[in-house]
Amino acid sequence: MQELHMNLENCYGIKKLNKTIDYSNNNVAIIYAPNGTMKSSLAKTFEAIRDDRQVEEKVYGLKSTCNIFDEHNVALSKEQIIVINPFDENAYEGQGLLMADDELRKLYLSIYESIESKKESLYSKIKEKFGYSTRSNFDVKNSMLNDWGLTSKQEYECLINIKELLRDPVMACSLHEDDLKYHSLFNEKVYSMMKTGKTGELIEEYENKYRELVNKSLYATRNY
Repeated sequence: MQELHMNLENCYGIKKLNKTIDYSNNNVAIIYAPNGTMKSSLAKTFEAIRDDRQVEEKVYGLKSTCNIFDEHNVALSKEQIIVINPFDENAYEGQGLLMADDELRKLYLSIYESIESKKESLYSKIKEKFGYSTRSNFDVKNSMLNDWGLTSKQEYECLINIKELLRDPVMACSLHEDDLKYHSLFNEKVYSMMKTGKTGELIEEYENKYRELVNKSLYATRNY
């Protein structure tokens, strides 16, 4: 694309804008304007095109005109648009649209989607192994990251670390994985009890109360 022509009228606060951006010497263009003039409205216009929505003028309900096309009078398609709003760190995650080369973009998206699919399959199997039903709201990914004190951007780093630890014989557990009831051991009630710092005292209190009740019972006896 060498040129981008914009003919806009009544588009999210933009009364009228007829502008051509020349990309023949540079593939970057910067629009600088005071606050409250047109920048956010222009972004909303591009977002509407990207999302297959009708461009609007919401305040007064005026009829909107939106024509954006290249030097060959070919309209800008939604596949050519990406809008990254301020403070939205994940705006372009999972999208290869920032790549100019079409073949490289398709290859990237194919690899990315394959990794994402296998990752989600892994989390589903872990959830099932832990004893949670498919309808449970237990989130394997977020629970894993919280346990490791990591952010979502460090997800793959966390998975690699876990993979390496699983190969470490020092980390071997004498219990078989089927003997571990994750959903019973790790839940909000257990976390709450552990955070009090009085776990030992609570267990001792429970044991003493149990013995007291058994000793008073006419039917129950202790066999240890």
